[in-house]
Parts: sequence; C-alpha cells; structure tokens
Amino acid sequence: MEVPTRPNRAGLTPEFTRAVIPQLRLPSAEEQTPENIKELLQLFRLILDNIPQAVFWKDRDSVYLGCNRNFAIDAGVEIPEEVVGKTDFDLAWTTEQARTYREMDRRVIESGEPQYHIVETLTLPDGKTIWVETNKVPLFDADNNVIGILGTYRDITGRKQAQEALRESQQMLQLIMDNIPQAIFWKDRNSVYQGCNRNFAIDAGVGATENIVGKTDYDLPWTREEADWYREVDRQVMETGIPQYHIIETQFQADGKKAWVDTNKIPLHDANGNVVGILGTYEDITERKQTEEALQRAHAELEQRVKERTAELSAANAQLKQEIHERKLLQAIEREQRTLAEALRDTAALLNSTLDLDEVLDRILSTIGRVVPHDTASIILVEDDMARMVRFRQRGKDVFQTRDLRRRFPLEDWPNLRQMIETKEPLIVQESRRSSDGGRWTEDNWVRSYLGAPIQIEDEVIGFINLNSATPGFFTPLHAERLQAFADQAAIAIQNARLYERAQELAALEERQRLARDLHDAVSQTLWTASLMADVLPTLWIEDRAEGERVLQKFQRLTRGALAEMRTLLLELRPAALVEAKLDDLLHQLAEAMMSRKKIDVSLSVEGECSLPAEVQVGLYRIAQETLNNIAKHSRATHVSVTLQCATGRVNLQISDNGRGFEPTRLPPERLGLSIMRERAEAIGADLQIASEIGAGTQISIVWPGDKKRAGLDAPEKVRPA
Repeated sequence: MEVPTRPNRAGLTPEFTRAVIPQLRLPSAEEQTPENIKELLQLFRLILDNIPQAVFWKDRDSVYLGCNRNFAIDAGVEIPEEVVGKTDFDLAWTTEQARTYREMDRRVIESGEPQYHIVETLTLPDGKTIWVETNKVPLFDADNNVIGILGTYRDITGRKQAQEALRESQQMLQLIMDNIPQAIFWKDRNSVYQGCNRNFAIDAGVGATENIVGKTDYDLPWTREEADWYREVDRQVMETGIPQYHIIETQFQADGKKAWVDTNKIPLHDANGNVVGILGTYEDITERKQTEEALQRAHAELEQRVKERTAELSAANAQLKQEIHERKLLQAIEREQRTLAEALRDTAALLNSTLDLDEVLDRILSTIGRVVPHDTASIILVEDDMARMVRFRQRGKDVFQTRDLRRRFPLEDWPNLRQMIETKEPLIVQESRRSSDGGRWTEDNWVRSYLGAPIQIEDEVIGFINLNSATPGFFTPLHAERLQAFADQAAIAIQNARLYERAQELAALEERQRLARDLHDAVSQTLWTASLMADVLPTLWIEDRAEGERVLQKFQRLTRGALAEMRTLLLELRPAALVEAKLDDLLHQLAEAMMSRKKIDVSLSVEGECSLPAEVQVGLYRIAQETLNNIAKHSRATHVSVTLQCATGRVNLQISDNGRGFEPTRLPPERLGLSIMRERAEAIGADLQIASEIGAGTQISIVWPGDKKRAGLDAPEKVRPA
C-alpha cells in the first residue's frame, strides 16, 4: 500500500489544547438528533484532520480509540479508523519507544495531571527516526473519573538538529579558544565569570573551564589589590561602553608566579545594544618586562655618568625648589615656580639628549621661550676674549638666522657683556635705547628692553644668552632668575657637547697613530726587507740560480704579505668594505698578512658559500683578527689552521694552532682580549668556545646558528664601526 507523505507540521501548544478540547463535547440528551450528531462528528473529524499536529486518544488500558490523519500517516495505517483497538506495540515504533509511551500514559491516567513538552523519539514506517514534542492530557467522564488520555505531538527534528549543530559549534568555539595562545574570559554586569578558555583556567587554578562559572576575582588566586583593580576596570568599560586596550598589570597566578600581562577588555552588548558584560583577553608579557628591566640595568652605568654631568644642574634645581618653598605662601608665585621647574626639567632633558654642538645651540633657542617670553633671542660664545654670535632667532620663526654669525668682536667693546663677566649675574636693561650697547646685536630699532645671562662653567663665562623685547620694562627679576637657571643648564649641555667633540677628535688621533704604528711595524718593515732582497737578487740569480729562486719565492711571499697588510689597513680606514667583500676573502687577507709578519704557516679551508648579515660578518672578522693577533704575539706557534664552514642556517669558524697553549681557567678574561671576543660573539648571537692545554696548542670555535632573532638582527644593515 502507498503510505501518504507526512506533512511539515508546527506545534500544538498546551494553551490551544485547553481551549479546543472543552468545545468538542457531545450534545445533551435534549439536543441529540441523528442529524446534529452526524454533523458534529464530521466537524470534529474535519478539525482533527486539518490541524498541523498529530492527535490520538486512548482508553485507560492505552488502547487506541481514534486518531487524526497526521497520526495515521506516522503510525503506518491507511485511514484513522484502522488505529482503533491497536496498542503502541502494533504500530511502527520500536518496542522500547512503545514501552516509554505507555509508561507516560500510565502516569497521566493515575495522577490525573497532564504532561506537556515531552521530548522523545518516534520511528516512522519508512524506518526514519524523528524527534517529537508530545503533550498528554487525561480524559474525564461526567463523574470526573479518568477514562483515558488525549495526546498530541509535533515534529521538532529540525529544532533538535539545530540544537545539536549549536552544541557542536560551541564545542568547536571552545576548542579554538583553548588552543589560541591568549587567555580569554567573559563576565556579566556584576563582574561574575560566565566562562573562559583553558589558558585562563590554568592561570586561575580552577581546573576545567566550566568551574569558572559563578566565581568572582575575589575567589581566584590574585591578590586583593589585583582583584579590586580588575573589577574597577570592568566597571569603567561597562559604564562607558568603551573598550580599553593594552592594560599593563600584574597577576598572581595559581602556581605562585607573579606575571605581567597585557590585557584588553571590551563591552558585550545584547540585541538592543545594552551592555550585558565584558569580554577580556590577555597575553603574558613577563619575559618582555624582564628584558626591559635587564636593559635598564645595562644602562645603569650610562645613567650614572649622566647624573655626574648634571650634578651642577641638580644643585641649581635644589636652589630653585628652596626658593619655591620659601614663597609657598604666595600662591600665584608658587604656581609660576612650579611651571618653571617643569619647563627646566623638560628643556634639560631635551638639551642633554644630544651631544652635537650645533643641535644643542639650536635647541637652546627653540626651547627658551618656555622659560622666558621674548621677541628675539641670540647666543654669544666667548673664545680667547673675543665674542662671536653663533645663533639668532626671531619669535614665531623656526629659522636660525646666520647674519653676522661669523663676525668676531672684542669683549671690551660691549659694556653689558663685561658687566656680566665681572658679576656672574644676569643683566636687565629696562630701556635699551638709553643703554650703552643695548640691542647692538640686532639691526632693528624696535628693541626696547634687554635681558642677558652668562653661560658659565666653574666660574668661567663661556658665553651669553641674550633676549630682546619691543616692550619697555618688559623683563623682571623673576625673568632674570629663570634665564640664569636655563643658562646653567645650557652651559652643561654646551660643555658636554664640547667634551664629546674633543673625545671624538682624540679617538680619531689615536686611531691614526695606531694605523701609523701598524704601517711602520708591518708594511714598512716588510717592504724594507723586500727592497734589500730586490737589490741582491740580480747578482744572486747569476751566481746561484737555486738560491736565487729560493730568495725570489721569499720575495714574492713578502710582497704578497705587504699587499695583504695594506688591504687590512685600508679596511680599518673604510669599515664599509668589511661587508662589501666576501668573508673568505677577508680571512685570506688576514692569513697572508700574518705569514708576512711571522714565520708561521697559515692554512685556510672554506666550505660552502657564506651570505651573512652585515653585523655578523663584521663580528666574525673581528674575532678572527683578534685571534690571529693573539697567536702571533703569544703562542709561539709554527702552524695555524683556519676553517670556515657555511651551510644553510649555520656558520662554523674554527682557528687552531700548534703553539704552547695556556690554562683558560687561570687566565683573567681581560687578558688576550678574550672578554672583547666574547662580547662580539654575544652581540651577533654566536657561541664562542675556547679549548687550550699547556703544550698542546689552542682551538677557538665560533658557531653562528643563523637565527636572526637570536642574533638580534632583522636584516643586513649598514656597518657600525667595530
């Protein structure tokens, strides 16, 4: 027989059941006639066959008394009348399903209470199993006795499949969250945790992720202060609706570790745009913080030198603070002094952030406006009792004018400057037009008042800062104090820049002297010896050809070594050439130069092609150079072996000799340049090993792994001076 196609049906609610059933009653005895009973039954059947649910009714023994068309289709019978007299065991469903249905019938009949929204499975005649939501209500007779049940159900397979898909989606989302490196969590508006990923659960020490639900920050390992802070940020985000990113904070974790984390928190909104909670993520940055702290410790020595150089500035600031303290009863003056102190601190940092004298002079004029207002400013420096204007700047212009900057003039021609040299104090001229030299450093006639302050180091005046204004009587004693404090800072900056220039000049001089010594000790001596050989070679060649050939070979070795020495010295003069040449060529030059200076046989072996970052090549070259110099000076070796092996992702440089060796544990690190060699290796991320034994020679091995992150290099760059 052909089984009708099962229609797509919606559900029948308990409310609908309660509303319709009371209307389906038999007429009273007075109302009953064959016609109206037949008409009522037809209407009842029509209603049952056209509602979307499957409907059935049974007696107290769970024997079917009737059903509608939808139920008949699901039960596998052709017409609803065929279901009469059957039980659940006679229909399409499985035996287990039939037992479950009859058990629920029994509960409803015995209790007289309906059962709604029973979610269960149902097997159709074609073998397909669907999910249904069933409602069962008791049927009562006129004496209110339960005589059976009325049941309805609807197909909810689609909803169950959607729920299963949602569950799988949630599992996949949890799997993704548990495998990303960040910790993730989310809370409700009361900062109560609603979920997290595995990384967060580990930090919080709660075991499974679901154990976080319902907890607050006070229930977790963090300190009370940390919990208060986390909840305060939660409150700010939820009240403002604005995310907060990169919150650097501490977290005391479950394993006892105090970690630094970089946290982001964003508000969660419902469908109406209302904030219902927050979503948070964080990343452990403890290692980065430790690196920053290590860098700060590495700069401690430099900071100490800066403190020593700014000792005079600190004394001036201390004096300024004392003056502020003495005037704290005057509120307006106190605010001005506080503003001045901040300006001086900022300008001091700016002035001392460079050691270039031209930049220092430019920054003095560009920042002085924060200390003392003015229309024009200039700087005069004193050299051998002669004054020279080195900078001039007009208000509102960034250009430092150069007029008259090369002209020098005697100090005795400038009474105002001589006065500041004698008094070591700033000078105010309220009306420049009545001054003997007020405004002479400008060609404009608009200058009406002048303020100057000496730039002095240890009671020696090295220059002046000059300010002009178009307003008569513009400058006050307070302006003079401020300008003098600024001039003291400028003096330190100028002195530091001059000392730096002298240090650079001294370093250049020392380098030229070193190159001159190397040229004399190595190249000159070699060429002198070669010259002597060249003088006797013609005669020797005639008298003893074999000896002539031997001397000629020695002559060739000397000239070749001299050429290598010259090339090495040229590399010192132009460090950029260290990365323009190949590393094996550089090592060859070092070997040739060494053999020309000493009676040492040097063999060089190169395997593979080396293409290295600039700083790595320079570092390996310097280490090899220092090693060969040490061998030449101290080892008493007769043979040196240099091996360079280049492979993908790895470079190995080995230098060994057959000299007298030494005991590495008994040798101070600063001897033989070992500390410098180790620093160079660490700078490029290489591993340096030294093996030596008394009487058995020395071997130095440098391995660069080719890992740019480890080496601290991003890409080949310009060569820094070695």
